[in-house]
Formats: sequence, structure tokens, C-alpha cells
Amino acid sequence: MASKTAYLFVNTSNTENIEYLVAKGNKIVKTGTISIQNIGELKADHLRISFLSDLSYFDTAQLKIRSKKFLNIAVKKFIDGLSVFTEPYIVRYKLLNKFDDGMSVKIAAAPKSDINELFQSLNQSAVIDSVMPVENAIVNLSEKMGIHPNKIVWAKFGTLSEIIIKNGNIISKSLSRYDPQQTNNFSEEGTLLMGDLADENKENIKWKLNVFGANLNQVLHSPEIYGLFFLDKSFNFLENVYLTKIMAYRFSKLAAVISIILSLLLTTVSAKSYLNYLKIRKTFNDKLSYLSSKNDELKAKLPNKNEITTLKRLSKLQNKLNRELNLGKFVGWLSNIMPSDALINSIDVSPAKTASKQRGAVMQTESADKEFTAKIDISIKGNYKSTKYKTIMFLKKLSLKTTPKKSIFNYTNSGKSARFRTMLTIDGTEF
Repeated sequence: MASKTAYLFVNTSNTENIEYLVAKGNKIVKTGTISIQNIGELKADHLRISFLSDLSYFDTAQLKIRSKKFLNIAVKKFIDGLSVFTEPYIVRYKLLNKFDDGMSVKIAAAPKSDINELFQSLNQSAVIDSVMPVENAIVNLSEKMGIHPNKIVWAKFGTLSEIIIKNGNIISKSLSRYDPQQTNNFSEEGTLLMGDLADENKENIKWKLNVFGANLNQVLHSPEIYGLFFLDKSFNFLENVYLTKIMAYRFSKLAAVISIILSLLLTTVSAKSYLNYLKIRKTFNDKLSYLSSKNDELKAKLPNKNEITTLKRLSKLQNKLNRELNLGKFVGWLSNIMPSDALINSIDVSPAKTASKQRGAVMQTESADKEFTAKIDISIKGNYKSTKYKTIMFLKKLSLKTTPKKSIFNYTNSGKSARFRTMLTIDGTEF
């Protein structure tokens, strides 16, 4: 008997309208929308989920690292250096190329709270096979369709997402509200329209793939669902702890079934029963071998001793920086007071250096207790008058909790934008 799989699209900021497709084998048996509390009513054995997070992040990066053993650490260090998250996050990546002096990877990351809340809300017995960002599902689908756009514009449930793609990899995405009545024309060269915008798509696409017998129109309208048919294991946001529990659950069910069968066999002493026992025993051993191999795969993905040592060192450095300064709180405060249309070029925070002590003929520099230095570089679009005013107001707000020391304001008339750079002294006890 074929098992039932439910393919779900979940907006983590609104779980009342979850789009779903239930398939039994290769046949669609049900489609529609449902609230997350009622997912159990679908009576599915397995779930595949694409999720939309307002704060998800996508990029490709060149990392100066030669050993793949430390790739996980290098990716996290790259994300931390961008300060895109002010809370714990989950990151997934895939190696693209390896060079003499480094490696290139594509990256997807999302707040850990979004994933945790999703799991807590589901609270049902179906096995979750995969959880992936909706952007990955959509782009994977377009690649399988043989379409290689530079941009995908997708709209669903009042949300508009513009996904920028280079060489088949997502390099950025932006979200905004979508009003079906708006007159924006997204049909430009190299752009693929999907979701609620699919009717406007004029491209001649030859659909040759068989996804539950769906036609091209259905696929273009629900790529967030049909994209789950093509999984990329590198961007499965399930954590190893959950995968281990699922394996234990599946093994326990198998062991329970086999124990019942063995008990029944013991009640009948015959050649036929004995031969059946041998067949069942072989099935048991095969399944046990398969589960053991999967367990070895999970263990292989755990950090080795060298990686753990490196992680501890990085953790100590981060703890040293956070000893007197809550970096996430400072970045959050900075985001709130910054002009809404400002673009952050860079933010660099480090312990401040104070007066030196002389030991013999050598001058020793020490870190100032509780003091940190921040270098901020932002760009603001607009005319000279408006950008100058916004910069002054931003500087005043900075002065409430920090001490600006060096500030430079440059306006470029040709680009209609201003660039503002400043250096701050931060009292760590303020954050």
C-alpha cells in the first residue's frame, strides 16, 4: 500500500493559510489550504515543507580555506562577519568550486526561531522528510524545467518575492507586500514570473517533466509546492537531532512488527514456518544494516576533534568580545535609529585600545575595559538636502548612547546619493 505524502508551503509569519498537495504514490488525491493546527487532518505519513522566512539570507561566497574539514566554520564566520542575524540561525551550504587558494560555496540561512516554531506548531505524528526555504524550492524547479532566468518574481498570499539568480545560484532576495490590483510590470528580459503572476508569463516553455501528471500552468502557479518534488539534500534545514530521532522511530516500528511476527511463528512448529522465519530474519538484518549505515553517515557529519577545538577557540574570542558588550543588542539598536532607506556598506566592532604601559624599552597596548570601537559606513539615496538632514539626525541619535569621534559626509551628485562614515566609542555597559 503506497504511503501518503503531504507537500506544504508555510509562511512562518502567517500559518493560517498553508498551501498543500497530498499525493499517494504518484497520484494527487487532495489539494487546498489549511491552518497549521489542522495538518493532522491530512492523515499523511510523510511531510515535505517549503517555508518563507522574512529574514532568510542567500548568497554565494569565496572563502579562503583549503580544507573542507573547516568549511562549516568558515561559512559561519562569513555569515557572522556580515551581521545579518541578531539571533541564533541555521545555515546550509553547498560547495561549488575548489581553487588553489580557496573554495566557492552557495549559502542559505534562516533564523533558528522560525524553524523551531514551525516544528512546535506542527505537533503531529507524520515523519518530516525535508524542510527547505521556498526560494530554494522555486529555483530548483526552474532549473529542472530547463529555464535559467536572471530573476524570478513570485507572488503568493499577498507576498511578493524577487529572487536574483546568477549561474543557477541565488545571490539575493527581497520581499514586499503584493497587491493584485497594482499595475507594476515585471515582464522584463531574463525574468520568470511564477505564483499569482504566472498568467502574465509570455515565455514559451516546453514542459517535459512528469510531476504527478501536473500541467505547466499548475506548476507555474504553485512552484513552492511542486519544487519540493526535486530535493537538494544540501539545503534540508532538518537538524541532525531530528534525523536521529526519526531513524530511531522507524527502527522501533520495524523491531515491533518483527517481534510480533516472531512470536506468532513460535506458536507453529513446521518447515514452512521456519522458512518464513528465515525470510523475515533476512529482511530484519537488511533493514538493520541500512539503518546502521545511515547512523554512520550522521556521525561522519559531526565535527571532529580538531574542528571542536577550533570552535571552542572561536567561542572564547566571541565571549571575550561579548563580555561587556551585547553585540546583537547594539546592532538591533543601530538598525532602529538608522534612516529607513540607508544601505549598510560595513560595520566593524572591536575592543578599544587604551593607553600603553612601558615594560623596559617595549610599549605594551592593552584593551580598554568596557570600551569598544565601531566603524560604520552607510549610503543614503536622495538629494543633497535630504541626505544631509538624515545624516545629521542619525548622528544625533548615535550620540545618545555612543561617542562619535570621526565622521565624514560625502555627497555624489551624479549618483544622487551620500556616503557617511563615522567612528564611535561605545560604553559596553549601555548594551
